[in-house]
Amino acid sequence: MMPTPEFSFPNENEVARIAGLADAAERNTQITDGYSKLSAELGRRIPGYANWCTYATWASRQAGVTIRHRDLVNVLRVRIHCALRLSGVAEGLLKCPEEGGFDVLQIVVDAIDELGPLKRSSGAVGEGNQKVFGDIALLFSRWLTMFPDIASISDADLQQFGERLQPGPPPEGQDMLRQAFTNYRTAARTSDALERVQLILLANLQIACHEQIRLQPEMQAALDGALLEPGDIADFVEEKLTGHEGRIGSLLRRLSGVVDSPVRHFSEMLARHVQQEVRILITENLMSLWLPPDQDLRLGRNLTKPFPEALQTLTDPALLALLRRFESSPDSEAQSGVQDWANFKDRMGFIACMFRAYIDDRNLYGYPAEPA
Repeated sequence: MMPTPEFSFPNENEVARIAGLADAAERNTQITDGYSKLSAELGRRIPGYANWCTYATWASRQAGVTIRHRDLVNVLRVRIHCALRLSGVAEGLLKCPEEGGFDVLQIVVDAIDELGPLKRSSGAVGEGNQKVFGDIALLFSRWLTMFPDIASISDADLQQFGERLQPGPPPEGQDMLRQAFTNYRTAARTSDALERVQLILLANLQIACHEQIRLQPEMQAALDGALLEPGDIADFVEEKLTGHEGRIGSLLRRLSGVVDSPVRHFSEMLARHVQQEVRILITENLMSLWLPPDQDLRLGRNLTKPFPEALQTLTDPALLALLRRFESSPDSEAQSGVQDWANFKDRMGFIACMFRAYIDDRNLYGYPAEPA
């Protein structure tokens, strides 16, 4: 009996195990590591350019910031404090002695955490991270296991691989994934460098398109998680402030019962700041991507990295047709910024420009340590 070969990337069983982990933060860590290993192996077999797993590694690392939402809670406290200090309002209460553990900022932040906007966004991002890994990483693992030599894959081999894919367009169909793996094979076979890089870009974008259609519900939910009504925030904050034990809590309860309550005014003022800061924090976090060595991409801004010379002018008809679906200017990175990350067309336009600009950036192959 032949021994089972050992691979440097997670096999299908390992992918399924990781995708099934209950702890979202631990699952994200192992997903990021799995993508990194799949990226390295595919890069060894088709060298020279970033593949879809390369970008997925860094996107998963960024998703971990949202998934570990306690980090965002700490950032939220700092931001609310800064906003209140800049407004010049209620500075006295912010400096109030912490009698009995009274800390107005922490009370407010804990109240917001209990209301759950950060948790909702964290949950949506975690579900998307899990869904895509269990779907696409599984296929990469199967592909790499079945075909150690990608250039020698026959048409019959491709048909056998494709028989297990769901026919039709995404989100349920996997036709674009089938096309992508076919293009990876063609890229491995060609001796034309310009043809190869365009085929790899095409394959990467076909997988990204499938992925982003699948992720649309989670993406919308992650952004909607920031939606809070100021009145609900004010009610909750007032309840938490007046429910505090000790002399200060007793004083606040008495003040909340008077006409034109200063506690109510303070709670409403806090609510306005909190609503704005929560929305900004979640949106900024979802619309940013850190790439090595020190590139912090803001998805609402145009890319500054130019396209590599090999991709300045595109000639592949299928690639051009795909780009026209979501790019107004396929030959320029100058209009890549996105204002609404929940808009699929705009989001894919940015992703297309980013994939194209960074396809030959060797920095992307480093192992991504967890964010500080």
